[in-house]
Amino acid sequence: MVSWPAILKLEGDSELTYFASQAQWNDSDDVHQAIYSDEDMLIDVTGKIFKLLEQPTQASLSMPEPVPSSSTIQLRSDNTSLYLDQICDLIKLHQSCIGDCCIAKISFPSIKHAIQSLAPAK
Repeated sequence: MVSWPAILKLEGDSELTYFASQAQWNDSDDVHQAIYSDEDMLIDVTGKIFKLLEQPTQASLSMPEPVPSSSTIQLRSDNTSLYLDQICDLIKLHQSCIGDCCIAKISFPSIKHAIQSLAPAK
């Protein structure tokens, strides 16, 4: 079970996507229309890693070709976790990608603080 908030990390992409809750995850059209690789992951507030598994909906089972919008994404724990320093490295890459400066100084007291740092400003 995912402990929210969480971040989505896509293979080959330094940008991270923040999700505050299960409801936000469920309501995101981008989440359910994407095609995922085996290396894509959701990282929850405890550092636990979840793999993204595409599950076709009943309507898409009768279609000759898979349709991304006709599937839901199931999250399955792979029983591994990232450490705080690994998550900090991901956040540093993310911040660098979006043009933030002083990324070398980024540090957090916990995984929870690290992930919450990516929450959009209110």
